[in-house]
Amino acid sequence: MASLRRLLTILFFLFSLTTVASAQMNIEDIRLDNEDGFTSVLGLAYTFDQGNKAQHELEGSAVFGYETPRHLVFLIGENDYAEVNDVKNSNDGKIHLRYNYKIVKHWNWEAFSQWEYDEFRLIESRELLGTGIRWEKFFTGNFAFACGLSYMYEIERFDEDIVGQADLFDHRMSSYVATRIAIHHYADLVLSGYYQPMLTKWGDWKAIGDGDLIFKLTKNVHFTVSLSMTYDSGPPTSVKELDLSIINGIRVHF
Repeated sequence: MASLRRLLTILFFLFSLTTVASAQMNIEDIRLDNEDGFTSVLGLAYTFDQGNKAQHELEGSAVFGYETPRHLVFLIGENDYAEVNDVKNSNDGKIHLRYNYKIVKHWNWEAFSQWEYDEFRLIESRELLGTGIRWEKFFTGNFAFACGLSYMYEIERFDEDIVGQADLFDHRMSSYVATRIAIHHYADLVLSGYYQPMLTKWGDWKAIGDGDLIFKLTKNVHFTVSLSMTYDSGPPTSVKELDLSIINGIRVHF
């Protein structure tokens, strides 16, 4: 009982540090769960502030997946919209589809596609199509580790009136490592990092890092505290290279 009280204390301390509600999904939270059958996860968050700062923010996400001992397929959709003092300051979303096929023990072939947009990073649309190899192992003691290497074709379309540059068509490598650790009966830690250099220009690279601390309030309701980082070595003019956020939210599993 004392350990549960300590866990709840940590949860509310972390909650007090976060300022943005989020329903974001880390795909490794789904893939390293290792449970067969249908999976659906819904997340919805709304932030309202009134006074010196009038803020409205709505985020939603949904995951639908199916897993057998040899096959895994899932679809993720996310959207975020926010206004502060009646001025829009966030508008982005994405759809991600991925399929894994187990070749032999620990080794998987995977294919994926993604479409996304981000108004404040000046991305009208970003389209991905890729395929590669994934190695994963589920250890005793509730620990899982995975890494992967893929080829990825990327198309980025910008608003030329704002950015002043043509669309980009790039061939990239996508490599990643990920782990899931059960740090308590009621809490998991999921970490993942992606490195995506252009194959024809290695100095042009992107990186994505996600860390999720997942508290299991009940079997089906989870509270999450997340650190998310996105880096682009060659963003459009006037766009910063690094985006960093600390976010929290509620997820409902069905």
